Amino acid sequence: MRRAIGVALSVFLVACTSDDDGSTTTSEPMVSSSPTTSTSVPSAEDAPVLLVWTSGGLPPTLPDQVAALQGVGGTTVVHGDLLDLVASADAEGQPVDAAPPGMRIPLDALAIDPATYPPFALEGDRAALAALQPGQALLGETSARLRRVDAGGVLDLANGARLTVAGVVADESIGAAEVVVATSGAAAVGIDTPRFVLVEHEGDRAAVEAALRPLLAGQPVRFRGAGETPFLRHADLVLPQALVKERFGEFAYQPGTDRFLAVDPAYEAANIATAPVPILGTVTCHRDVIPALAGALTELEQSGLAALVDPAGYQGCYIASIIPGSGGVSRHSWGIAIDVNFLPNPSGLPSYADPRLEEVMERWGFVAGSRVLGTDPGHFEYVRPPQSS
Repeated sequence: MRRAIGVALSVFLVACTSDDDGSTTTSEPMVSSSPTTSTSVPSAEDAPVLLVWTSGGLPPTLPDQVAALQGVGGTTVVHGDLLDLVASADAEGQPVDAAPPGMRIPLDALAIDPATYPPFALEGDRAALAALQPGQALLGETSARLRRVDAGGVLDLANGARLTVAGVVADESIGAAEVVVATSGAAAVGIDTPRFVLVEHEGDRAAVEAALRPLLAGQPVRFRGAGETPFLRHADLVLPQALVKERFGEFAYQPGTDRFLAVDPAYEAANIATAPVPILGTVTCHRDVIPALAGALTELEQSGLAALVDPAGYQGCYIASIIPGSGGVSRHSWGIAIDVNFLPNPSGLPSYADPRLEEVMERWGFVAGSRVLGTDPGHFEYVRPPQSS
């Protein structure tokens, strides 16, 4: 039996990263975790599991090269892309969701190999993952609550594909994805980007990491072990989309020009607000994030650090858009990310963020974009309740 890939999470409660690509260093999980009852406790003979991922997808030759390394046992490649839901129905055929005409609901989706992935999941979910067939989907527990469908339900996608829900599995078993399909049918529904590899290894982890780095041809890479992050998946520094939706709501959107989106006006009316805050003046964000942002800026102002934020470099908070390079929905689309000091800190280029600014922002619940692969030091993304009162 091998080690399960996730750690159990407590309920995410909010009082009021860059769209993450992660960093190469190990850091504490950004969502509080606590033990819960589970029948899939790892046994003494479990081998360590290592997550390997890069920004924008894996090199095509990497999976085979990883499998051939000394000290590496089982491996599995996980693909991931955005799926667009237009309608859903329950097992009796009754409509559940229907996006407004011309719009679609974004779903964070992964594709797994039913032959190699199950040993990396919680023991109780392995049979369901191994039985997954083309045309079927498994939902994570959070996604099932959002979708309000269970086994036998159907998901109709914008590209004309239809998925039948085969069951529901723990978020920890599938990296908190909303939808999981089998790789053999993934291309037909629109999933074709290899996002990460899970590796069972023996011996020294540092030696395995050292052997892996040359295979990535200089690309920034993140390595994670079980328990080091709430969910073993790509972009693990920020909240998975399912948890973002559960806390901040779900919207339908219409693709626009370039990478920008038109969000359902009903979502905007219910969740997006414009308010004054210190230093920056007026901002437009998710109404539940504005108190945390105002708290952080107030602390900077009262601590004599207001000069660390240049109002002229403010690039916005609520900006409905797709993440460049990854194709995922930007957390700006929920109004829970903010870009400041952007003029000296363009995304993807060597740049600088004052650690005092990052410390204050992270205390108020925002992860700093300087910690992500590719770096985005002007970006701060809400991930947890503030630690300051």
